[in-house]
Amino acid sequence: MRAVLLVGLGLVAGGLVVGWLAGALPSDLPDAVGEADERIHEPSSEARSLRRAEGPAQGTLPPAGSSATEPGLAAEDARRLEAAIGSLRMAFAKPMDDAGAKDERRALLRVLRGHAKHLNGSYALLGRLDVETDDATALRLGRALRHSPYPEIARALQERLERAPAARVRRAAVAGLEHRDAALWKQPLTRAFKTDADGAVRSEAALALGRSLLDPRYRSVHGEVREVLYTGLGDPAPEHRLRTLTALMSDRHAGPAQLDAVRPLLEDPDQRVRHEAAATLRVLESMQGRTRR
Repeated sequence: MRAVLLVGLGLVAGGLVVGWLAGALPSDLPDAVGEADERIHEPSSEARSLRRAEGPAQGTLPPAGSSATEPGLAAEDARRLEAAIGSLRMAFAKPMDDAGAKDERRALLRVLRGHAKHLNGSYALLGRLDVETDDATALRLGRALRHSPYPEIARALQERLERAPAARVRRAAVAGLEHRDAALWKQPLTRAFKTDADGAVRSEAALALGRSLLDPRYRSVHGEVREVLYTGLGDPAPEHRLRTLTALMSDRHAGPAQLDAVRPLLEDPDQRVRHEAAATLRVLESMQGRTRR
């Protein structure tokens, strides 16, 4: 497994880390491979609109589709979407190394992403996310919503990350906010990384923040993201220290101070953390050497 991790974090010219598989849960791998290099370029008006928007009101989160201004899918489209989601759930129940199942999952995910590119399809996906009971399916609904270019959908994802009672919905909201304008995800993902009550949500936020360090579009916030991530090394939960280390493998500008922050975890009480700290140091030292050259 360690060899696979380090291959997935292969280094190429310029010091970029590609094949971002680090930290993916076993059920995430086939989907994550196909999505790792996608970059969702949101219209700049989305960020401006959300900066002007007031923060979410306190109270019960209204379900998607409850507003008279939210468009709905035509009956036939709604049936097709529901069928695709049901098929996706069954596809993820099949062995992960089944080649036919992989192709099926990718085709179904393309269907979901196609729905997300239209406003009524985006609202339908949100509504389905709110009632989804399967963790893996919910996460894929969130990833599909990355492709929605609408400000109101980004706002709805922010609200769900802040207020949804189900951890699977909050985790999916993290996935849906990733790759958008930094103004839309930096504060919500930082808050989720530091304070969410569920470990899976915090892990998803850690990995999303780590991946942002690889994207030159977010260079202006790399310093802030790096500071946030390094605070996770001292977290009392070993699972969070573990995920933080995995995320930090993408810090291609780590200097001596950052390496020194990781080294104490070589003596961590948790064996998994010790192993991950050693792997993280190898990756960071390798990138540091390439940067010097």
